[in-house]
Amino acid sequence: MIIKRAFVHSFTKTCDYWRIGIDGNIDYYSPRTECAEVNPHGLFDLGILYWEGKIVMQNQDKGLELIRKAADLNYKHAQKWIERNINNNR
Repeated sequence: MIIKRAFVHSFTKTCDYWRIGIDGNIDYYSPRTECAEVNPHGLFDLGILYWEGKIVMQNQDKGLELIRKAADLNYKHAQKWIERNINNNR
């Protein structure tokens, strides 16, 4: 079963969704991070969701990995977030 996450406009091919397997396994997908052209904004947004545990089960390791990927792609918001939240805490 697929449950799409509703956005302000409508369901699109970039709409995030959950896939629930017959075994009860739940996975969250964000097409903005899975396309051929990697979208650093999408990586950052998904990373924040995992970091904060909103909408998806909290997984700070996975969140930080996605945020770092966005930063490596020169996404300024991700770079500033890492500077504020990670580098200052060491």
